Amino acid sequence: MILLALLLSVSGAAVEVSWEVGWAGQPVVSVVNPLWLTVSNPSAQPFSGEVQVRGTAGSPWRGEATRTASAPIFLAPWGRTTLVLPWSVDPGMTGLQVRVFSGETEVFAREVALRLEAARLHGGIGPPGMWPRIFLSPADLPDDPLLLWPFSELEVSVPLALPAAEVVRAWQAFLGGKSSFGRSGVASVQGEPLRQRLRALRPAPPIWSVLVPGIVLYLVALGPGLGGLARGRAGLLRVLVALFLGLSLCYSVFRESAEGLSSVSVRITSGDVSRFSLELVGIISWRAGQSVLPGWWHELLPSRGWTGFDLRWAHTPDGWTTVFSLTPGVPRIFLRVAPEDEEGTGGGEPISPPSWLQQTLDLPWEEAQVQRIPPSSREAESFHVALP
Repeated sequence: MILLALLLSVSGAAVEVSWEVGWAGQPVVSVVNPLWLTVSNPSAQPFSGEVQVRGTAGSPWRGEATRTASAPIFLAPWGRTTLVLPWSVDPGMTGLQVRVFSGETEVFAREVALRLEAARLHGGIGPPGMWPRIFLSPADLPDDPLLLWPFSELEVSVPLALPAAEVVRAWQAFLGGKSSFGRSGVASVQGEPLRQRLRALRPAPPIWSVLVPGIVLYLVALGPGLGGLARGRAGLLRVLVALFLGLSLCYSVFRESAEGLSSVSVRITSGDVSRFSLELVGIISWRAGQSVLPGWWHELLPSRGWTGFDLRWAHTPDGWTTVFSLTPGVPRIFLRVAPEDEEGTGGGEPISPPSWLQQTLDLPWEEAQVQRIPPSSREAESFHVALP
């Protein structure tokens, strides 16, 4: 178990920090794991500051990508606060850094190694039974189904209240889990077909933007000037070359300025789950910049080339946000299990699932209903997949 309780005092400020990663201290690689983080104030003075968690994933072959989460903390004298973060443990993430700041002053810093599990866990909900299962009480079940992702199977031996049962059903329907709560839905999500779809979204400016000026230039300048060119008038040739080069430059600038950020969103719902849906968002841009998604999102990384795939989760007055950079022409794909929108999804056009969507999601497509949803301003495509 990765459980630490350490004390550091700097300039009169003191905090105690303890944490644990993964269920029973067993973090599973390539999925979201719960990170329990407890910050205590053993002082008679109130404490105000920020806690920051940082991990680096990758390797020289894959490239390195950092994951950072930061949240403000306010502690009364002898107070304590506990955060439960859905931490993405990616391959190569062998340690975490936990730091606490009071203003600009660092009052706590510690790094701990992670021992990663390659296989998902087998657990149970109810009284302890046969080892090596990890047993949870109904009170241990999280509000976010994504935190159950490390489990491949859960044996439920006690009755569950409706909210807890909905969490288990959502984990089973959207994250490939197995239990006695019906059948599994989404077995896996493959990011590469969606990346290929995003790369194909680059719009081109209309052909008339270069065709019409080219025709005018030909009729006005090149046609009447052929006689002069035949007589060796080099000056006219230089003028025509300069005009054509200028036209090419203007077209290139117009092409780049006409393209911005595009995204493809897919929302999956299940008839067995009423409170949650699985959301998948792919984003691509042809200009460098930064973008923000509301909420806490897990990134589906490519097999290699992770340099530039840094991710930061920041807690704001409106809740968690996911902040990430955009490299021109490089897709980024994010996933989360979100509370279901009470208004639902309507006004969609029923369609057959595109081939790239079938390759992205491992679903019983013969039973699924797919709708193309009118996209928002920055979305190129939006889909709703309804499972029975």
